[in-house]
This record gives sequence, structure tokens and C-alpha cells, in this order.
Amino acid sequence: MENKRVRLISNPSQIGVLTGGERLRGGKLLLQVMFPDNTQYIPEDKLEGVPENPEDPLDLLKAGQLEGVQSLRRTLTHVRLTGKLANVIYSMEATKADFYAYQFKPIIKILNSPTNGILIADEVGLGKTIEAGLIWTELRTRFDLKRLFVLCPAVLREKWKFELETKFGIHPRLLNARETLEAFKRLQNDPGYDDFAAIGSMQGLRSSNELFEFLDNYESEQDLVDLLVIDESHYMRNPGRTTQLGKKVRKTAAYVVLLSATPVHLRSTDLHSQLLLLDEDTFEREDAFDRILKANEPLIAARDAVLMRNLQSKEFVEHIKIASRNPLFENNRQIKALCENPPTTAQLAERAFRSRLAYQLETINLFSHVITRTRKRDVTEWRVLREPKTLSVPMTEIEDSFYQQVTEAVRTFCIRSQYLPEQLLLVMPQRMLSSSMAAALRNWQQKSEIQEDEIFEGLGDVSDQTKSQFGPLTQELIKIAGELGSYQDLFNHDSKFKKLSGSLKQFFRDFPLEKVVVFSFFRGTLDYLSERLNSIGISNIVLKGGGGSEAKVEILKRFAEPHGPSVLLSSEVGSEGIDLQFCRVLVNYDLPWNPMRIEQRIGRLDRLGQKAAKITIWNLFYEDTIDERIYERLLKRIKLFERALGGLELMLGESIHQLTFDLFSQHLTPEQEAQRIEQTAQALDNLRQVEEDLEQEATHLIAHGDFILREIQAAHDLQRWITGEDLFFYVRDFLQHQYTGCEFKQRRADLLEFDIRLSNDLKVNLEQFIRDNHLVQSRLVQNVSPYIHCRFDNKIVNLEKRIETINQFHPLVRFIAQETKTQNSIIKPAVSILLAPHHLPPALGTGIYVFAIHHWSVQGLQNLEQLNYVALNLQTSDAFLDDQQAERLILTAAHFGEDWVGAENTVELETVYNCINERCFERAEQLFSEYVRNHKNQNEDRADIQEKSLQIHWENQLSKLQAQLHHHQQKQSKLVKATEGRIRALNDRMEQKFLQIKKRRNPIPDEKDICVGLIKVWGDVV
Repeated sequence: MENKRVRLISNPSQIGVLTGGERLRGGKLLLQVMFPDNTQYIPEDKLEGVPENPEDPLDLLKAGQLEGVQSLRRTLTHVRLTGKLANVIYSMEATKADFYAYQFKPIIKILNSPTNGILIADEVGLGKTIEAGLIWTELRTRFDLKRLFVLCPAVLREKWKFELETKFGIHPRLLNARETLEAFKRLQNDPGYDDFAAIGSMQGLRSSNELFEFLDNYESEQDLVDLLVIDESHYMRNPGRTTQLGKKVRKTAAYVVLLSATPVHLRSTDLHSQLLLLDEDTFEREDAFDRILKANEPLIAARDAVLMRNLQSKEFVEHIKIASRNPLFENNRQIKALCENPPTTAQLAERAFRSRLAYQLETINLFSHVITRTRKRDVTEWRVLREPKTLSVPMTEIEDSFYQQVTEAVRTFCIRSQYLPEQLLLVMPQRMLSSSMAAALRNWQQKSEIQEDEIFEGLGDVSDQTKSQFGPLTQELIKIAGELGSYQDLFNHDSKFKKLSGSLKQFFRDFPLEKVVVFSFFRGTLDYLSERLNSIGISNIVLKGGGGSEAKVEILKRFAEPHGPSVLLSSEVGSEGIDLQFCRVLVNYDLPWNPMRIEQRIGRLDRLGQKAAKITIWNLFYEDTIDERIYERLLKRIKLFERALGGLELMLGESIHQLTFDLFSQHLTPEQEAQRIEQTAQALDNLRQVEEDLEQEATHLIAHGDFILREIQAAHDLQRWITGEDLFFYVRDFLQHQYTGCEFKQRRADLLEFDIRLSNDLKVNLEQFIRDNHLVQSRLVQNVSPYIHCRFDNKIVNLEKRIETINQFHPLVRFIAQETKTQNSIIKPAVSILLAPHHLPPALGTGIYVFAIHHWSVQGLQNLEQLNYVALNLQTSDAFLDDQQAERLILTAAHFGEDWVGAENTVELETVYNCINERCFERAEQLFSEYVRNHKNQNEDRADIQEKSLQIHWENQLSKLQAQLHHHQQKQSKLVKATEGRIRALNDRMEQKFLQIKKRRNPIPDEKDICVGLIKVWGDVV
């Protein structure tokens, strides 16, 4: 009997080992049992042997072996940790990012994408960086992926590093071209090189011929990186080195995420070029793109009809039949199933059914899992209003005289030098004057060089020929600067600064702890403003180009500090890649003529996380100037400062670009200027309508995903994630049963913080597990201290280095999950739980509920798993709870319930057994059959798509290699044999892939009983 494992009959989760000690008491035999936390004598009739194989939950129920809340919670935690459940979002509440339902939509889409890629085309400020980080967190958890590479414009590298570190606990390296090549070579040759995260810039990598050569020759079944993120992917819309770089790096990645705020327009070459990065074979030709659009049209029409009105079954079938006639869908099994078994008119009248059906139609849409787009106006969480304020400034006599002198000097120079067209050269000094006359004159008098980019940042594209003419003009202005005016006079009579300083003083009197952001495209203006604001006691800090990315981060960090500078003076370098949502006032000290620049400035404040209900935009300009006329007659009319204009910004840029140069012609009178502005305003009104039509039409590309958003919100409301408390009970219970000698000393009652000491045998096993799986080391296995300060928290970011965070990625949790799975030691329990009704919605009343939980899985080209919950009220109703009600009841019981001791004496267990066995299990089997049938159709349709795409890819690659072979044969090159070898290797790889698809075409279903039980909801509603 010694060393035999036994458990308490009344509490089967309490397992111990017989020591061999015996004792008689009152004629009863007591056996000594060593439990994980103590040793005691237990009457023999209260013990039973632990069975070798786990028992069925129904058998445990029938035998009256009912457990409590911890067993239910432990079981659910284990299944979530070791599975890849489709109805659990593992990244939810695991990061430092706030919850917004729409940000999880890309996760659902990429998990269902047949290409393992997605284009996220959200508008500026909605958090595309966060969405990419959430995708990576999800992939890490589900598939144990470890290699991340971000490719972005150089100016955004530090932002990516900061976001990944502070919100996702990832510490990426910033790599140049040489370092990237070295890293890729190591990734290719060292399978153990894991936990790789790096960021490279488009500009830095595209110039490396060595990197391009390596990527050209890379051919392997093993992906170099698990996830590739390409930010600002619209930079790859045109042929060139940047686009080539994107295509080459894409080939090395298992998953790819493209980020771009570029609007999604049908038949857009920009969109098509980005889709090529996702799936070069499917979207190789634009006519294929159009064919897919055409095929999707009847599906979208059917979806809209289902969502918008009560539809007759006959009408629905007509829509589906139209879709089935398209060659791309002629063999689609999902469409065929809908034609053969259409929903009834009664079903189509149910809102919940229509929502599910609409989502099913969206999943058939060939674009639905490739693109996702969210606009600010579609986000319910977005409540920020924009309030523009006009701060027009009349020029003083000195300023007006100076303005005219500079204008005349430029015109004289143009005539003398025969530079045409004259109005283009007028732009540069005029823009500097409109920014700050005093700063412009000081710049010329100090013979300072004017950086071209700071002028053109506010204008838009200007030809290289025009740019080349600014050099001589600048030298001319520097030469005659002393004749143009007096800096001290302009300083003393600076009406624009007087307006700004007065407004700032009043604002800080009313709101002394707040911050203000001031933008100017002219860096000389920033330095000038900084000096003057300091002189009147307004603390400030300047952000402009040339300081490097680290300096930029440090400046922003100082500005964000509560007692840091009150004003940030920023050039256009601050209009991209930074977050200033802790501010609510923005000042345009000068107005860019490129409307995208204006929106980018505002987008630094008007973005996710802005707590203020309203942001205010002060626009400063001189009266009776072209700036004023453009502002009053054009920008205000199109409400540029009041809302994000989406795709209209691109069209605005072209129109206003032309307008502003036209207005600088000396031949236009003020009346003619007004007329010209009116023409542009009318044209832009027409463009706005075109934009709205395009966005509406774009539903052919992107399903709105209302069903997905509701499912995501439900997942959050139902707390379908793993909490720190879940992890604590999971770890503690396992160690108590499997490793005696481990100690937990709680440090604070209100937090899950403990001093933990592992037993020596566990340290040895855990250390070996860490080495075998190339995991990050844990202090728990090191002998640095007897006890290690730990916190159970599923947040993946640990900002307190002295405390070791035990989350779902921690080696100890992963070790326990693997050991439990290997030993098959998880008990699938029968439970009885008491629950107070105030934890539940009113629809779930008091009474005794019976329930069953099943684990479903279908293995095919896409492996799916989910937990299914079935429940009904044993006393008051024969109807089943709907899916979400059943799940809410059971999960609420797991979190807030108490053990129901003696339930077997309160209810008739045989009645409960029969109800669960004959009704709950039968219901689950019916639902599972439908689940398998739907997945089988999806799986075979996916197989068809993959086979077609693979065939096209094979033919394309083979054609290229055969052309190379022919070229080498003609030249009798030594590369003939090598090319022949590459052709053989390609054919072998493609044949293997076809066999893999064929093998996984028929999905393998599996259903397991996880838990059954009773939940008594009783007591007064609080």
C-alpha cells in the first residue's frame, strides 16, 4: 500500500500518497496520507485510489463525486493554455493597451486568412501599431511564434521600439542593412535563434545590394521570420527599390501585416500593389483583381439584404444562385450548401440568426480576410470633437512695408535672372514671411542656410528644377537682407507673436497644468518662438529635425512629464509617428498648403486615448493675405479642421497645390483670387461626393464586420481570457499535487504577490525544460535567493524588474501545461457551485441549472478548436439557454461562485445525470455535427483556393527558372547544373505541398467532455 496515490472521496482534487502508517480509532482503520501541504490520518472508507485513466465527468456526477469552483476554474484554465481556441482571444487583456473592440478585428481576420496576411487600412489615429502588436501577441500565444521583423520608414523606428517595449513587453533591436543581413543569415542557419525581434528602415535596407542578393537566393521551406510588419506600406505602391525590398522580405515570412492609412478605393492601382505583397499569385494581374470584385458583388448584395430587412427565403436563394453562377464560385461548397439548405423565412426574421448568416456570407467573400478598414466615424468609442478657432492678425505698418519690400525684391531678382515661372520662386520667401517675419529676416541676416525640406514640407511636391532655383534666390535674400528692414523693429512690432503670447497666457491662467503643441514648418520660427516664450516665463521645448531619433524620444518624454515644459514647439518632424493625446490644444502658427500635413498635425492629438471630449485648434495668419482667403473661403468650407477627411486629403493636396501657385501670379486681382478659390472649392465639393461613393462602394472589398465586433465585445464581456488569479490557482494546485516542498508566502492580501520557493526536483526539471525549449531564464531556478518575489499577472509587460511576473508565457506555466498534458493528469470534473444572482443579468433568474462543457476540434488545412457550453434551468424551464447565456452563467460561476457542499443530498443526482446525458449531451452533439459540416465546406473551399494559388505560383516560378536555364545554356555557363538543381528542388517542394493539401482536405473532428455540473443561483438580488 505504501506510495499508492489516493484521494478524498469528498474532494477528488485533494490527492496524496500513502506513507504506510496505520492507526486504529474506534474500530476504524485510519491510513496516513502525505498531501502536498501536510500529512494526516484519514479513515480508510473516506479514501479511494486515483485511477490510472481520467474518469468521465458524467460517471463522477453519478457517483456523487462533486467538486467545487477551483476544479472548474483549473480545468478551464488548462484547456485555454494548452489549446488554440477560436472563441478565446489570447491577446485580450494581456497587454498594456486599452480595450477597443475594433482593434481585435484584424486578429480574427488574419487567423482566417488563406494567405496568412492582412492589410490594415484604418484611418490615422486609430492605433494600427497597437493592432499589429496585438496580432503578434496572439500568434505568440497560439502558435509559440518567436521571430518578429518590422519594416518601416526611418522616422518611425523609435516609435515602434517604444510601443513594443511599453505595451507588449518586446525589446526589439534597431538594425541597419548590414546587421539585418547578418541576422537573416543566422536565422537561416541557427534553428535555436528564437525570441528574435528587430526593426529595420525602408531607406536603410533598400540600398543594400548584398541584402537583395541574399533575399534573391533564399529558398527554403523554413521561414526566416514568423511575422513581418510593413508600416506605411503605401510607400511600396510604385516600382522601385522600396517595393522590391517589400516583395523580397515578404517571401521570408510566415505571416505578414501591412499598415496603411491610404483609403481603400475600388480598382485602385495603389491598393492592387499592396495586395501583391500579401499574395503575389492571386493578385498578380489587375484583371484578376477585377474578376474577384465582380464575383463578390452578389454576396455583398445578399449580405446587405439580410442585414437591412426581413427577407423571404425565396429572395435569399435568388441572391445566392446569382453568386453561384460566377466561375470563381461554381464549385464553392458553402454557397452550394446555402442553395440546397436555405434558411427559412422564420429564421431570416430573427436578428441573431441574420447576424450570423451575414457573417457567413462575409467569410465567403474573397477579400474579407485580406483587408480590414476602420474609419473614425465608424468607431463608437470615438467621441472627440474638433473646435477650430480663427486667430487672424492685422499687420502693423512696419510688417506690411517689410512684406511688400521682400515681394518686390524677389520679383526683381526673377526678372533680372529670367527665372520662370516667377510665382514658384515667390512661394519660398512668402511662406517664411507668413510664418514669422522677424525670424525670416534674422535667418537671412545671419546668412543661415535654409533647408529645402522645411519649405516644401508645407507645400507638397515641387519639381527638382524649381528646387534648384531656390539656392540663388536664397543667396540674393541673404545679400540684400540689411536693406530689407530692421530685425529689432519687426521684433518690437510682432503682431503675430503678440496674439499667440496673449492667448497662451490666458489659457495657462485658466488651465495651469495643461500642455499646448505649436506647429511651424520653418525651423527659424521655432527657435525665435522658444526665445520669446522663455523671456515671458512660458516654459517650452523644441522638436525639429537633425537631432536623431533618440533625442526625439527624450524631448517627447520631457514634454509629457507633468511638471515638464508647458509648450512643445514642433516642426513637421513631429507631425508623424508621435502620440500627443495628453494635449487638447494645437496651434498652427503657420498653415501648410498641403492638407495632409494639416491632418497629420491634428492627428497627433485627435487619436485613440484622447481623454478630452474636445480638442481646440488655433489657426494663426495675417489678415488680407492669400493665407486668410484660402482659410476663410476654402479650408473652412470643406471643414478641414473639423473632421478627418480620409481619402479626400489626397485629392485636396493636388487641387490646393495647383491653386496656391496660381494665386501667386502677379496678374490676379483680389477679386480674381476669390473667384479662383471659389472654383477650387466647388471642385472639392464634387470630389467629396466621389470620395463618399468610393467608400460606400468599398464594401465590396471589406465587410463591415459588425458580427465580428459583437463577438469581440462578447468575448470581453464574458472575460474570455486568462487572469492572474487563474494562473495562480493553476500553478499552486499543480505544485501541491506534483511537487511537495514548494512554498508560497503571500506578501500582500490585495495583490497576487508571493515569495515563492521551488523544490529542488522542480528546479532541475524546470531548468531542463527552459533549455530544451530555448526559453527566457527564470530566477525561480537560480540559487540567487531562497525566495523569489513574484506576481501572478497575465500582462506581458513587466515594468518592475525586481518582481518576476508569472504570465501565460512564463516558463513555469508552460512547463505545468506540458506536464499536465503529457501525464494526462487533468481531472475532468463534475462540480456543484453556489452563485449569488447579483453577478448575473436579470434574464438569468434563480434556480438550479445543469450544464455541460465540451471541447470541439476539427483538424484540416485550418485547425479549429472551441469550447461549447450547454445549460438549462432544471426547475423552471425546458428551454436551453442561448450560447452566450450558458457561457456567461458558467464563467461567472467559475469567477464568483462558492463550493456547494452537500449538493448530492439536495438534488436527485439520477435526475440530474439523465438531464445532462439525454438533453445537454444530445444538444451538444447536434451543434457539433453542424459545426463539423460547416467547417468541412470551408476547409474544402480553402483547399481549392490554395491548390489554384499554388499551381499559379509553381508555373510562375518554373517559367522564370526555365528562362534562366535557357540563358545559361546559350552562354554555356557553369550555372546550368545549379539552375537544373533549383528546378528539381522547386518541383519537389510543390509536389510535397500539393500532397499536404490533399492530406488535410478532409478534416478530422474530435469532441471531448470537459466538465458537467450544477449551479444553484439563489439568494436576494443586490
